[in-house]
Amino acid sequence: MFLFLTNMLGSDIKNKKFSLIISLPYSYAEVFFSSYIFSLLMILIPGTIGVAFINFSAVTAFLNILRALIFATAYYGVILISVTLGGDNFGIPFLILLADLILGSFGSGYNVNPYRLISPYYQGNIWGSLIFSLVILSLSLYLFEKRGVNK
Repeated sequence: MFLFLTNMLGSDIKNKKFSLIISLPYSYAEVFFSSYIFSLLMILIPGTIGVAFINFSAVTAFLNILRALIFATAYYGVILISVTLGGDNFGIPFLILLADLILGSFGSGYNVNPYRLISPYYQGNIWGSLIFSLVILSLSLYLFEKRGVNK
């Protein structure tokens, strides 16, 4: 999923193809959300088809799909923040993913490590990690619109 997300809008910006995209009559926010929704659909559709072949309860299937969407939301935002600030679309987000894995693994439980509750990877608290992912996505949209992209 992470590799798929790195090849979306962040890859187009990094490879200087964004000027072709923005030359169409769409705003930055429309391009941002169309790429975001497309990437979520490309994760959601195979996930729901795959759940049909596995004997899960409906609640477990819904939670698994929700966890995948939270992870995708957070790292879509991280990738666009990295590219908007002039970084790479794979290297810096991969280092942030490794940092997320390492920071979330410290401690023996949630009382010792509160970051694990909001981590996009570990998702100790589903609502906390959803809000944290939406904050990252909102920050990336703000930077994408206000700072713009070098054409």
